[in-house]
Amino acid sequence: MAILYAVVARGTVVLAEFSAVTGNTGAVARRILEKLPDEADSRLCFSQDRYIFHILRSDGLNFLCMANDTFGRRIPFSYLEDIHMRFMKNYGRVAHYVPAYAMNDEFSRVLHQQMEFFSSNPSADTLNRVRGEVGELRTIMVENIEKILERGDRIELLVDKTATMQDGAFHFKKQSKHLRRALWMKNAKLLIQLMGTLVRPFLSAFSTGKVQLFPSSTASFPSAKLHSRKSKKTPNRIKSSKFGNFLDLKPESKPECLDFDLSWFNPSDRPCFDVIIIGTGPGGLRLAEQVSRRGIKVCCVDPSPLSVWPNNYGVWVDEFESLGLVDCLDKIWPMTCVFIDDSKTKYLDRPYGRVSRKKLKTKLLENCVSNSVKFHKAKVWKVKHEEFESAIECDDGSELKASLIVDASGFASSFIEYDKPRNHGYQIAHGILAEVDNHPFDLDKMILMDWRDSHLGNEPYLRANNSKIPTFLYAMPFDSNLIFLEETSLVSRPALSYMEIKKRMVARLRHLGIRVKRVIEDEKCLIPMGGPLPRIPQNVMAIGGTSGVVHPSTGYMVARTMALAPVVAEVIAECLGSTRMIRGRPLYHKVWNGLWPIERRFTREFCSFGMETLLKLDLRGSRGFFQAFFDLDPYYWHGYLSSRLSFSELFCLSVSLFGHASNPSKFDIVSKCPVPLARMLGNVALEAI
Repeated sequence: MAILYAVVARGTVVLAEFSAVTGNTGAVARRILEKLPDEADSRLCFSQDRYIFHILRSDGLNFLCMANDTFGRRIPFSYLEDIHMRFMKNYGRVAHYVPAYAMNDEFSRVLHQQMEFFSSNPSADTLNRVRGEVGELRTIMVENIEKILERGDRIELLVDKTATMQDGAFHFKKQSKHLRRALWMKNAKLLIQLMGTLVRPFLSAFSTGKVQLFPSSTASFPSAKLHSRKSKKTPNRIKSSKFGNFLDLKPESKPECLDFDLSWFNPSDRPCFDVIIIGTGPGGLRLAEQVSRRGIKVCCVDPSPLSVWPNNYGVWVDEFESLGLVDCLDKIWPMTCVFIDDSKTKYLDRPYGRVSRKKLKTKLLENCVSNSVKFHKAKVWKVKHEEFESAIECDDGSELKASLIVDASGFASSFIEYDKPRNHGYQIAHGILAEVDNHPFDLDKMILMDWRDSHLGNEPYLRANNSKIPTFLYAMPFDSNLIFLEETSLVSRPALSYMEIKKRMVARLRHLGIRVKRVIEDEKCLIPMGGPLPRIPQNVMAIGGTSGVVHPSTGYMVARTMALAPVVAEVIAECLGSTRMIRGRPLYHKVWNGLWPIERRFTREFCSFGMETLLKLDLRGSRGFFQAFFDLDPYYWHGYLSSRLSFSELFCLSVSLFGHASNPSKFDIVSKCPVPLARMLGNVALEAI
């Protein structure tokens, strides 16, 4: 029992008391009551050996309890508040004049009963109870949101199919009118020719004086001409139905799991680690690999640790070469290209690669297993913190403890806290890995951006919206019949409608003559970009999408997370691997500032300024911006896209970009950038203080 003694007194006159231990506790309590200062309502604490005496003074009475020094202050004072409420409810002002021990027979039982409750029942801790209820509510809300999003996708698909049927009905009606008119014209011509054939002998007879009812010569019907007209209509009909809506096709691939032997956590073992990592995405596994190789005891917790990641990842080849991960690329294009419009194309001499999700995850898992990383297949429900240790509670009822919890579970995590409103921009995209009849792209060039909008010429509504909030095509051609296609909104606030994205993609593929035979994979991509960093420091560390490392202007993250994980791992090893074992708040401060030193925060603010600028650009402005951006010295645009430039180099990039910009783009910069620029400078100044 953590609360061992309680007393209610008027000054030094004891009205009721209960002690769960023997000894001189009552005498010590009376000495404390005698030495209390003359104050009104207050809360006081006195320590004695391994115990702490907690005192609540209210309504002219003293409520005192003694508890173990490890029990903290919150629960004992909750106990005293409960006793105060019950005592005043039962006795009220009578307590101010009754003799000593007048309420002891009756109220000592209440003191005992509530003492047991507050000592042993976790729900007695109001804060923990509220946190638990909030956690449960948050989980329910996340599940409901996922269900709503799933229903929304189904509704969007139904609406899209309805729109397709409406388009089909319109084309059918239009074609039927053409056919009816053609048949009417054909019948009319046949009738005229027949009348001409019948009348011509009479006219000839009248002119020669002979009448022939049935001429001997055969009449030639202009059937070839009619056939020619019919064949002229046929290609149009075929063309209208040749390129179907790929949204009607379901992806053939199913979620995959790797066949790999992991070292699983055994609940019978001591559930205590140095580091627990929530999530086994690229960032989580990379950090686990790097931390464990430094001798730190690590456990990764994920509902499905062996599942293959669902999203496609593209990286610049030089980024993975510097990390020793180039063997994890399954396709490399020696060049990339950017279609600015129908007449301007930029060819970029920088190889681009597609990450093999199986190879990368297998490599990271192999390294983790060789470094004795444990894995636990469960979903984390709650994270609890003590002064030097934290614990996670999982949906299977297990509880694991560690000196540091790292959240690598992705953007939807509820374990990371923010001090500022999360005014993110959003990158949204719909992508498919598809088998097609053919496509118009070079196999040795990856299409980074295709800003052309000629495919919307017959879609005035879509074209008007695209002029305001543009989207581009991102394409990876693997061979003449296999290609990854993704229609992407670079950044918008709020996020562009997913159905709008899909409609634009359907129109683009039809215009390019790409007929999708089957969809192998599809993906919906929604990436929060920019916005504030998480609160620094806080008890839970973050890596990957939850940590703010997504490039605010481009959405790139994987290569940067791979590069930053060793930096964070080194700081963790310095704290937990040292003989003095830095834990608690000093540990949180060091690891968070290891990920986000002041210089890196400055450069992120600048990239967020770039995002805010892009949010203000329409299609014309975006084309002008990227025309100037890719005209820069490769050192600058390479460094910007890979987050390698210093803060001073970013300012040099800005000056050079303005110099390369066209006059309309310069006007956009001058008219639309001052407010984001001022906000960026203000944030940098606040970070520097």
